[in-house]
Amino acid sequence: MLALVKEAKAACSNGDFEKAHTLYSSAIMLNDSNPVLYGNRSAVRATFGNAAGSIEDAKKAVQLDPSYVKVSCRIDTYCIESLFNTL
Repeated sequence: MLALVKEAKAACSNGDFEKAHTLYSSAIMLNDSNPVLYGNRSAVRATFGNAAGSIEDAKKAVQLDPSYVKVSCRIDTYCIESLFNTL
């Protein structure tokens, strides 16, 4: 799993977010109780503009680790953006 995460981080650094998404998804299949994997995939999904998927992953990350503040902020940001887009 660590090799997948390293490769996913490298893919993000190179701007290959599709590959990063696939790799984080594979890592989650191997360890679905790791909040950081969900948090990282949430960030990748946000890069694609997939707000629903990003929020879903962020909620799962917070469910697994309620102290994961970075991901909680991502949920808040999407909620605020959604509110402003409807005004």
